[in-house]
Amino acid sequence: MDKNKFKNIPFSLLLNLAATFIVALVANLVAIAGYYRITPFAGLARLFFDNIYTAGYFVLLWLMNFVIFEAVNEIFEHVSKIRTIAIFNHKIPGVMLAGFVVTVAVLALDPPAVFKSNFIILAAWVMIYDWLEYKHIIQGGR
Repeated sequence: MDKNKFKNIPFSLLLNLAATFIVALVANLVAIAGYYRITPFAGLARLFFDNIYTAGYFVLLWLMNFVIFEAVNEIFEHVSKIRTIAIFNHKIPGVMLAGFVVTVAVLALDPPAVFKSNFIILAAWVMIYDWLEYKHIIQGGR
């Protein structure tokens, strides 16, 4: 592994922390706004300033998202560099299909609202992130 890869690791981790923070924030705001029938801006105040338990729950969900996101990226980076699935003469990255399957499973299982919105948004982010990585690899960026 070259030295440039190691220099980018802290930046990559900070970027992934920020992305998973946004995913957890949007999921919690959707759940709080839907439960209390308030606007997302009022939900933002309720999320961070109402009580410590809601804020703690948000932080735990954020950390869980970060761990899941990093684990999925490591798995797909090491197991399948460029693994594609051909569907109707189109090559689709395997992570896109896996994200779609996770999203359908979450919709079918009907978990609590915060988990449903969280995993759908997280699966969408993972698919977008890995699709961009896939496009970068295909175009010879690495």
